[in-house]
Amino acid sequence: MIELLTTEKIPEWAICYFWNGDIGELSEEDETSMKEWEEEMIEWAKKQHPDLQFAGLNFEFSDGEDAEPYFTNCPAFGTLNPNALTRHGEPPFLACDVYDVDIYANYN
Repeated sequence: MIELLTTEKIPEWAICYFWNGDIGELSEEDETSMKEWEEEMIEWAKKQHPDLQFAGLNFEFSDGEDAEPYFTNCPAFGTLNPNALTRHGEPPFLACDVYDVDIYANYN
């Protein structure tokens, strides 16, 4: 069974990792942020159907092959903004170019 979990704003610099597992020359901070976010998605997916065996996540551009990146101050993860006033609703990450990506969970 494949189920759409969510659509997220994935930073442009992280796309290669989610499509081909290529970390490239990411900073340690970016790599950690990306992998922590991925683990949160996996845990969330497992909680959606605890009676099924989780088999992995799939990522697709929301707009298909014609997807274009855009600039936002609300990426799903990324470099922390040390000046963000998160308790006042400011996003914790620095603004960047992102793609809207549909995240699907695969279950057996």
